[in-house]
Amino acid sequence: MRLEASQIDHGEQQLPWAKRGWLASEDYYAFWGAVLAGDDLRARMDGRQVADIGAGNGRIWQAALEQGLEPDGLRLIDPDLGVVPELAARPNVLAQKNALEEVAPVTADVALFKQSFHLIYNKFGSEMFDLVQADTYLTFAMPKEIEWPASEAFMGLYRPTYLDYHQIIEESGKTVVEENCYEYAVQMARSEWIAMLEHRFVSCLAECDERFIADEIDWAMHNLPEELVFNDTLECLVFE
Repeated sequence: MRLEASQIDHGEQQLPWAKRGWLASEDYYAFWGAVLAGDDLRARMDGRQVADIGAGNGRIWQAALEQGLEPDGLRLIDPDLGVVPELAARPNVLAQKNALEEVAPVTADVALFKQSFHLIYNKFGSEMFDLVQADTYLTFAMPKEIEWPASEAFMGLYRPTYLDYHQIIEESGKTVVEENCYEYAVQMARSEWIAMLEHRFVSCLAECDERFIADEIDWAMHNLPEELVFNDTLECLVFE
């Protein structure tokens, strides 16, 4: 299903990335746009066909293109896709509001998974590389230990979702050719963090019952300062 700009609902209050605090801020999009358009990754994508599996709202790509990234083609795939009009209107952008299996096999020079690799791998295992066929793969993933202002109960939910990416890549017959770590500095009010918890902003909270969310909010109210400062870190692996 290809979406034209006029067909896309941009009512962000309805979308799954709404109420995600810094993760839905213009500054965050600009930061990651700069990462994609920066020296580390740009040479891998300029003039090539790029596919993003789990592209979300595509705003990071809009920021990257505005900062000079020049892929020959950009294919955005996500069952909850809601790309901004400026991005969807570009002639070299294909926006597909589909689950991966509905459009597979996806072929590209470069395939990117930004915090979606674990979801795809947990669903398909090593078959994901049959569904997404590329010369080069990029994945951005949270580290095993994160700096978020979360309780041990929250971390007890998060840690089991962490994958040993190096092992998966090796077992898939591929080789890591580059590694980088990027830190986004977060400053936010405790009330914003609580709103994120209420909206189950991260996948490990999706199936939690109301009691768990209430307990996490209570923990935050009693243990966190009113203003929070921490780093949101993602590790980037490039493998072929």
